[in-house]
Amino acid sequence: RVMIMENYSSISKRQAGAWLMSRLIGFIILAATVFGLYCLIKYGMLSDSDFTKDEENIIITITYVIGGLILFIMFIRTFIMPFLQQAQWKYKISDDFIEVRYGVIIKVVQIVPEARIQHITVSRLISDRIFGLARISATTANGAIVILGLLPERAEELAKEVNERVNGFARQEKAFEEAK
Repeated sequence: RVMIMENYSSISKRQAGAWLMSRLIGFIILAATVFGLYCLIKYGMLSDSDFTKDEENIIITITYVIGGLILFIMFIRTFIMPFLQQAQWKYKISDDFIEVRYGVIIKVVQIVPEARIQHITVSRLISDRIFGLARISATTANGAIVILGLLPERAEELAKEVNERVNGFARQEKAFEEAK
């Protein structure tokens, strides 16, 4: 059976900005490192070496190619992937379960029955606060499911809604146990 993608909510587009900002720092550090290695090889290590001019050119060419590939991959990861990832993040909270779908290259589907949820947390990392975002985490005995990229008001509403239903499940289980 194929699940139809209806009634799924998307995360805020601000999440792409948060991802971009955090990755940009790494991109700048990596670019400076690659440039530093290039300068070290071209002007430092090779200046007093016993390499022939052809060997030096091969080493410099290899440095260009490897450094260029690394920077290209990091450029895609920094400036393109955040927007593709944001478009793929979907979540659904029903009466019975919480479902999160995400992934560009590797698709991930997480489904947690609400009856298994033990704790709901709303949190805001520094990058979340800068971009006006929040995330909720629903903890189970086996781990947690996280919905990120939510506006803070929406995160509070969802957490309250799920928490009320989870507490309802707990009351039902307690009543069932007492009836035995």
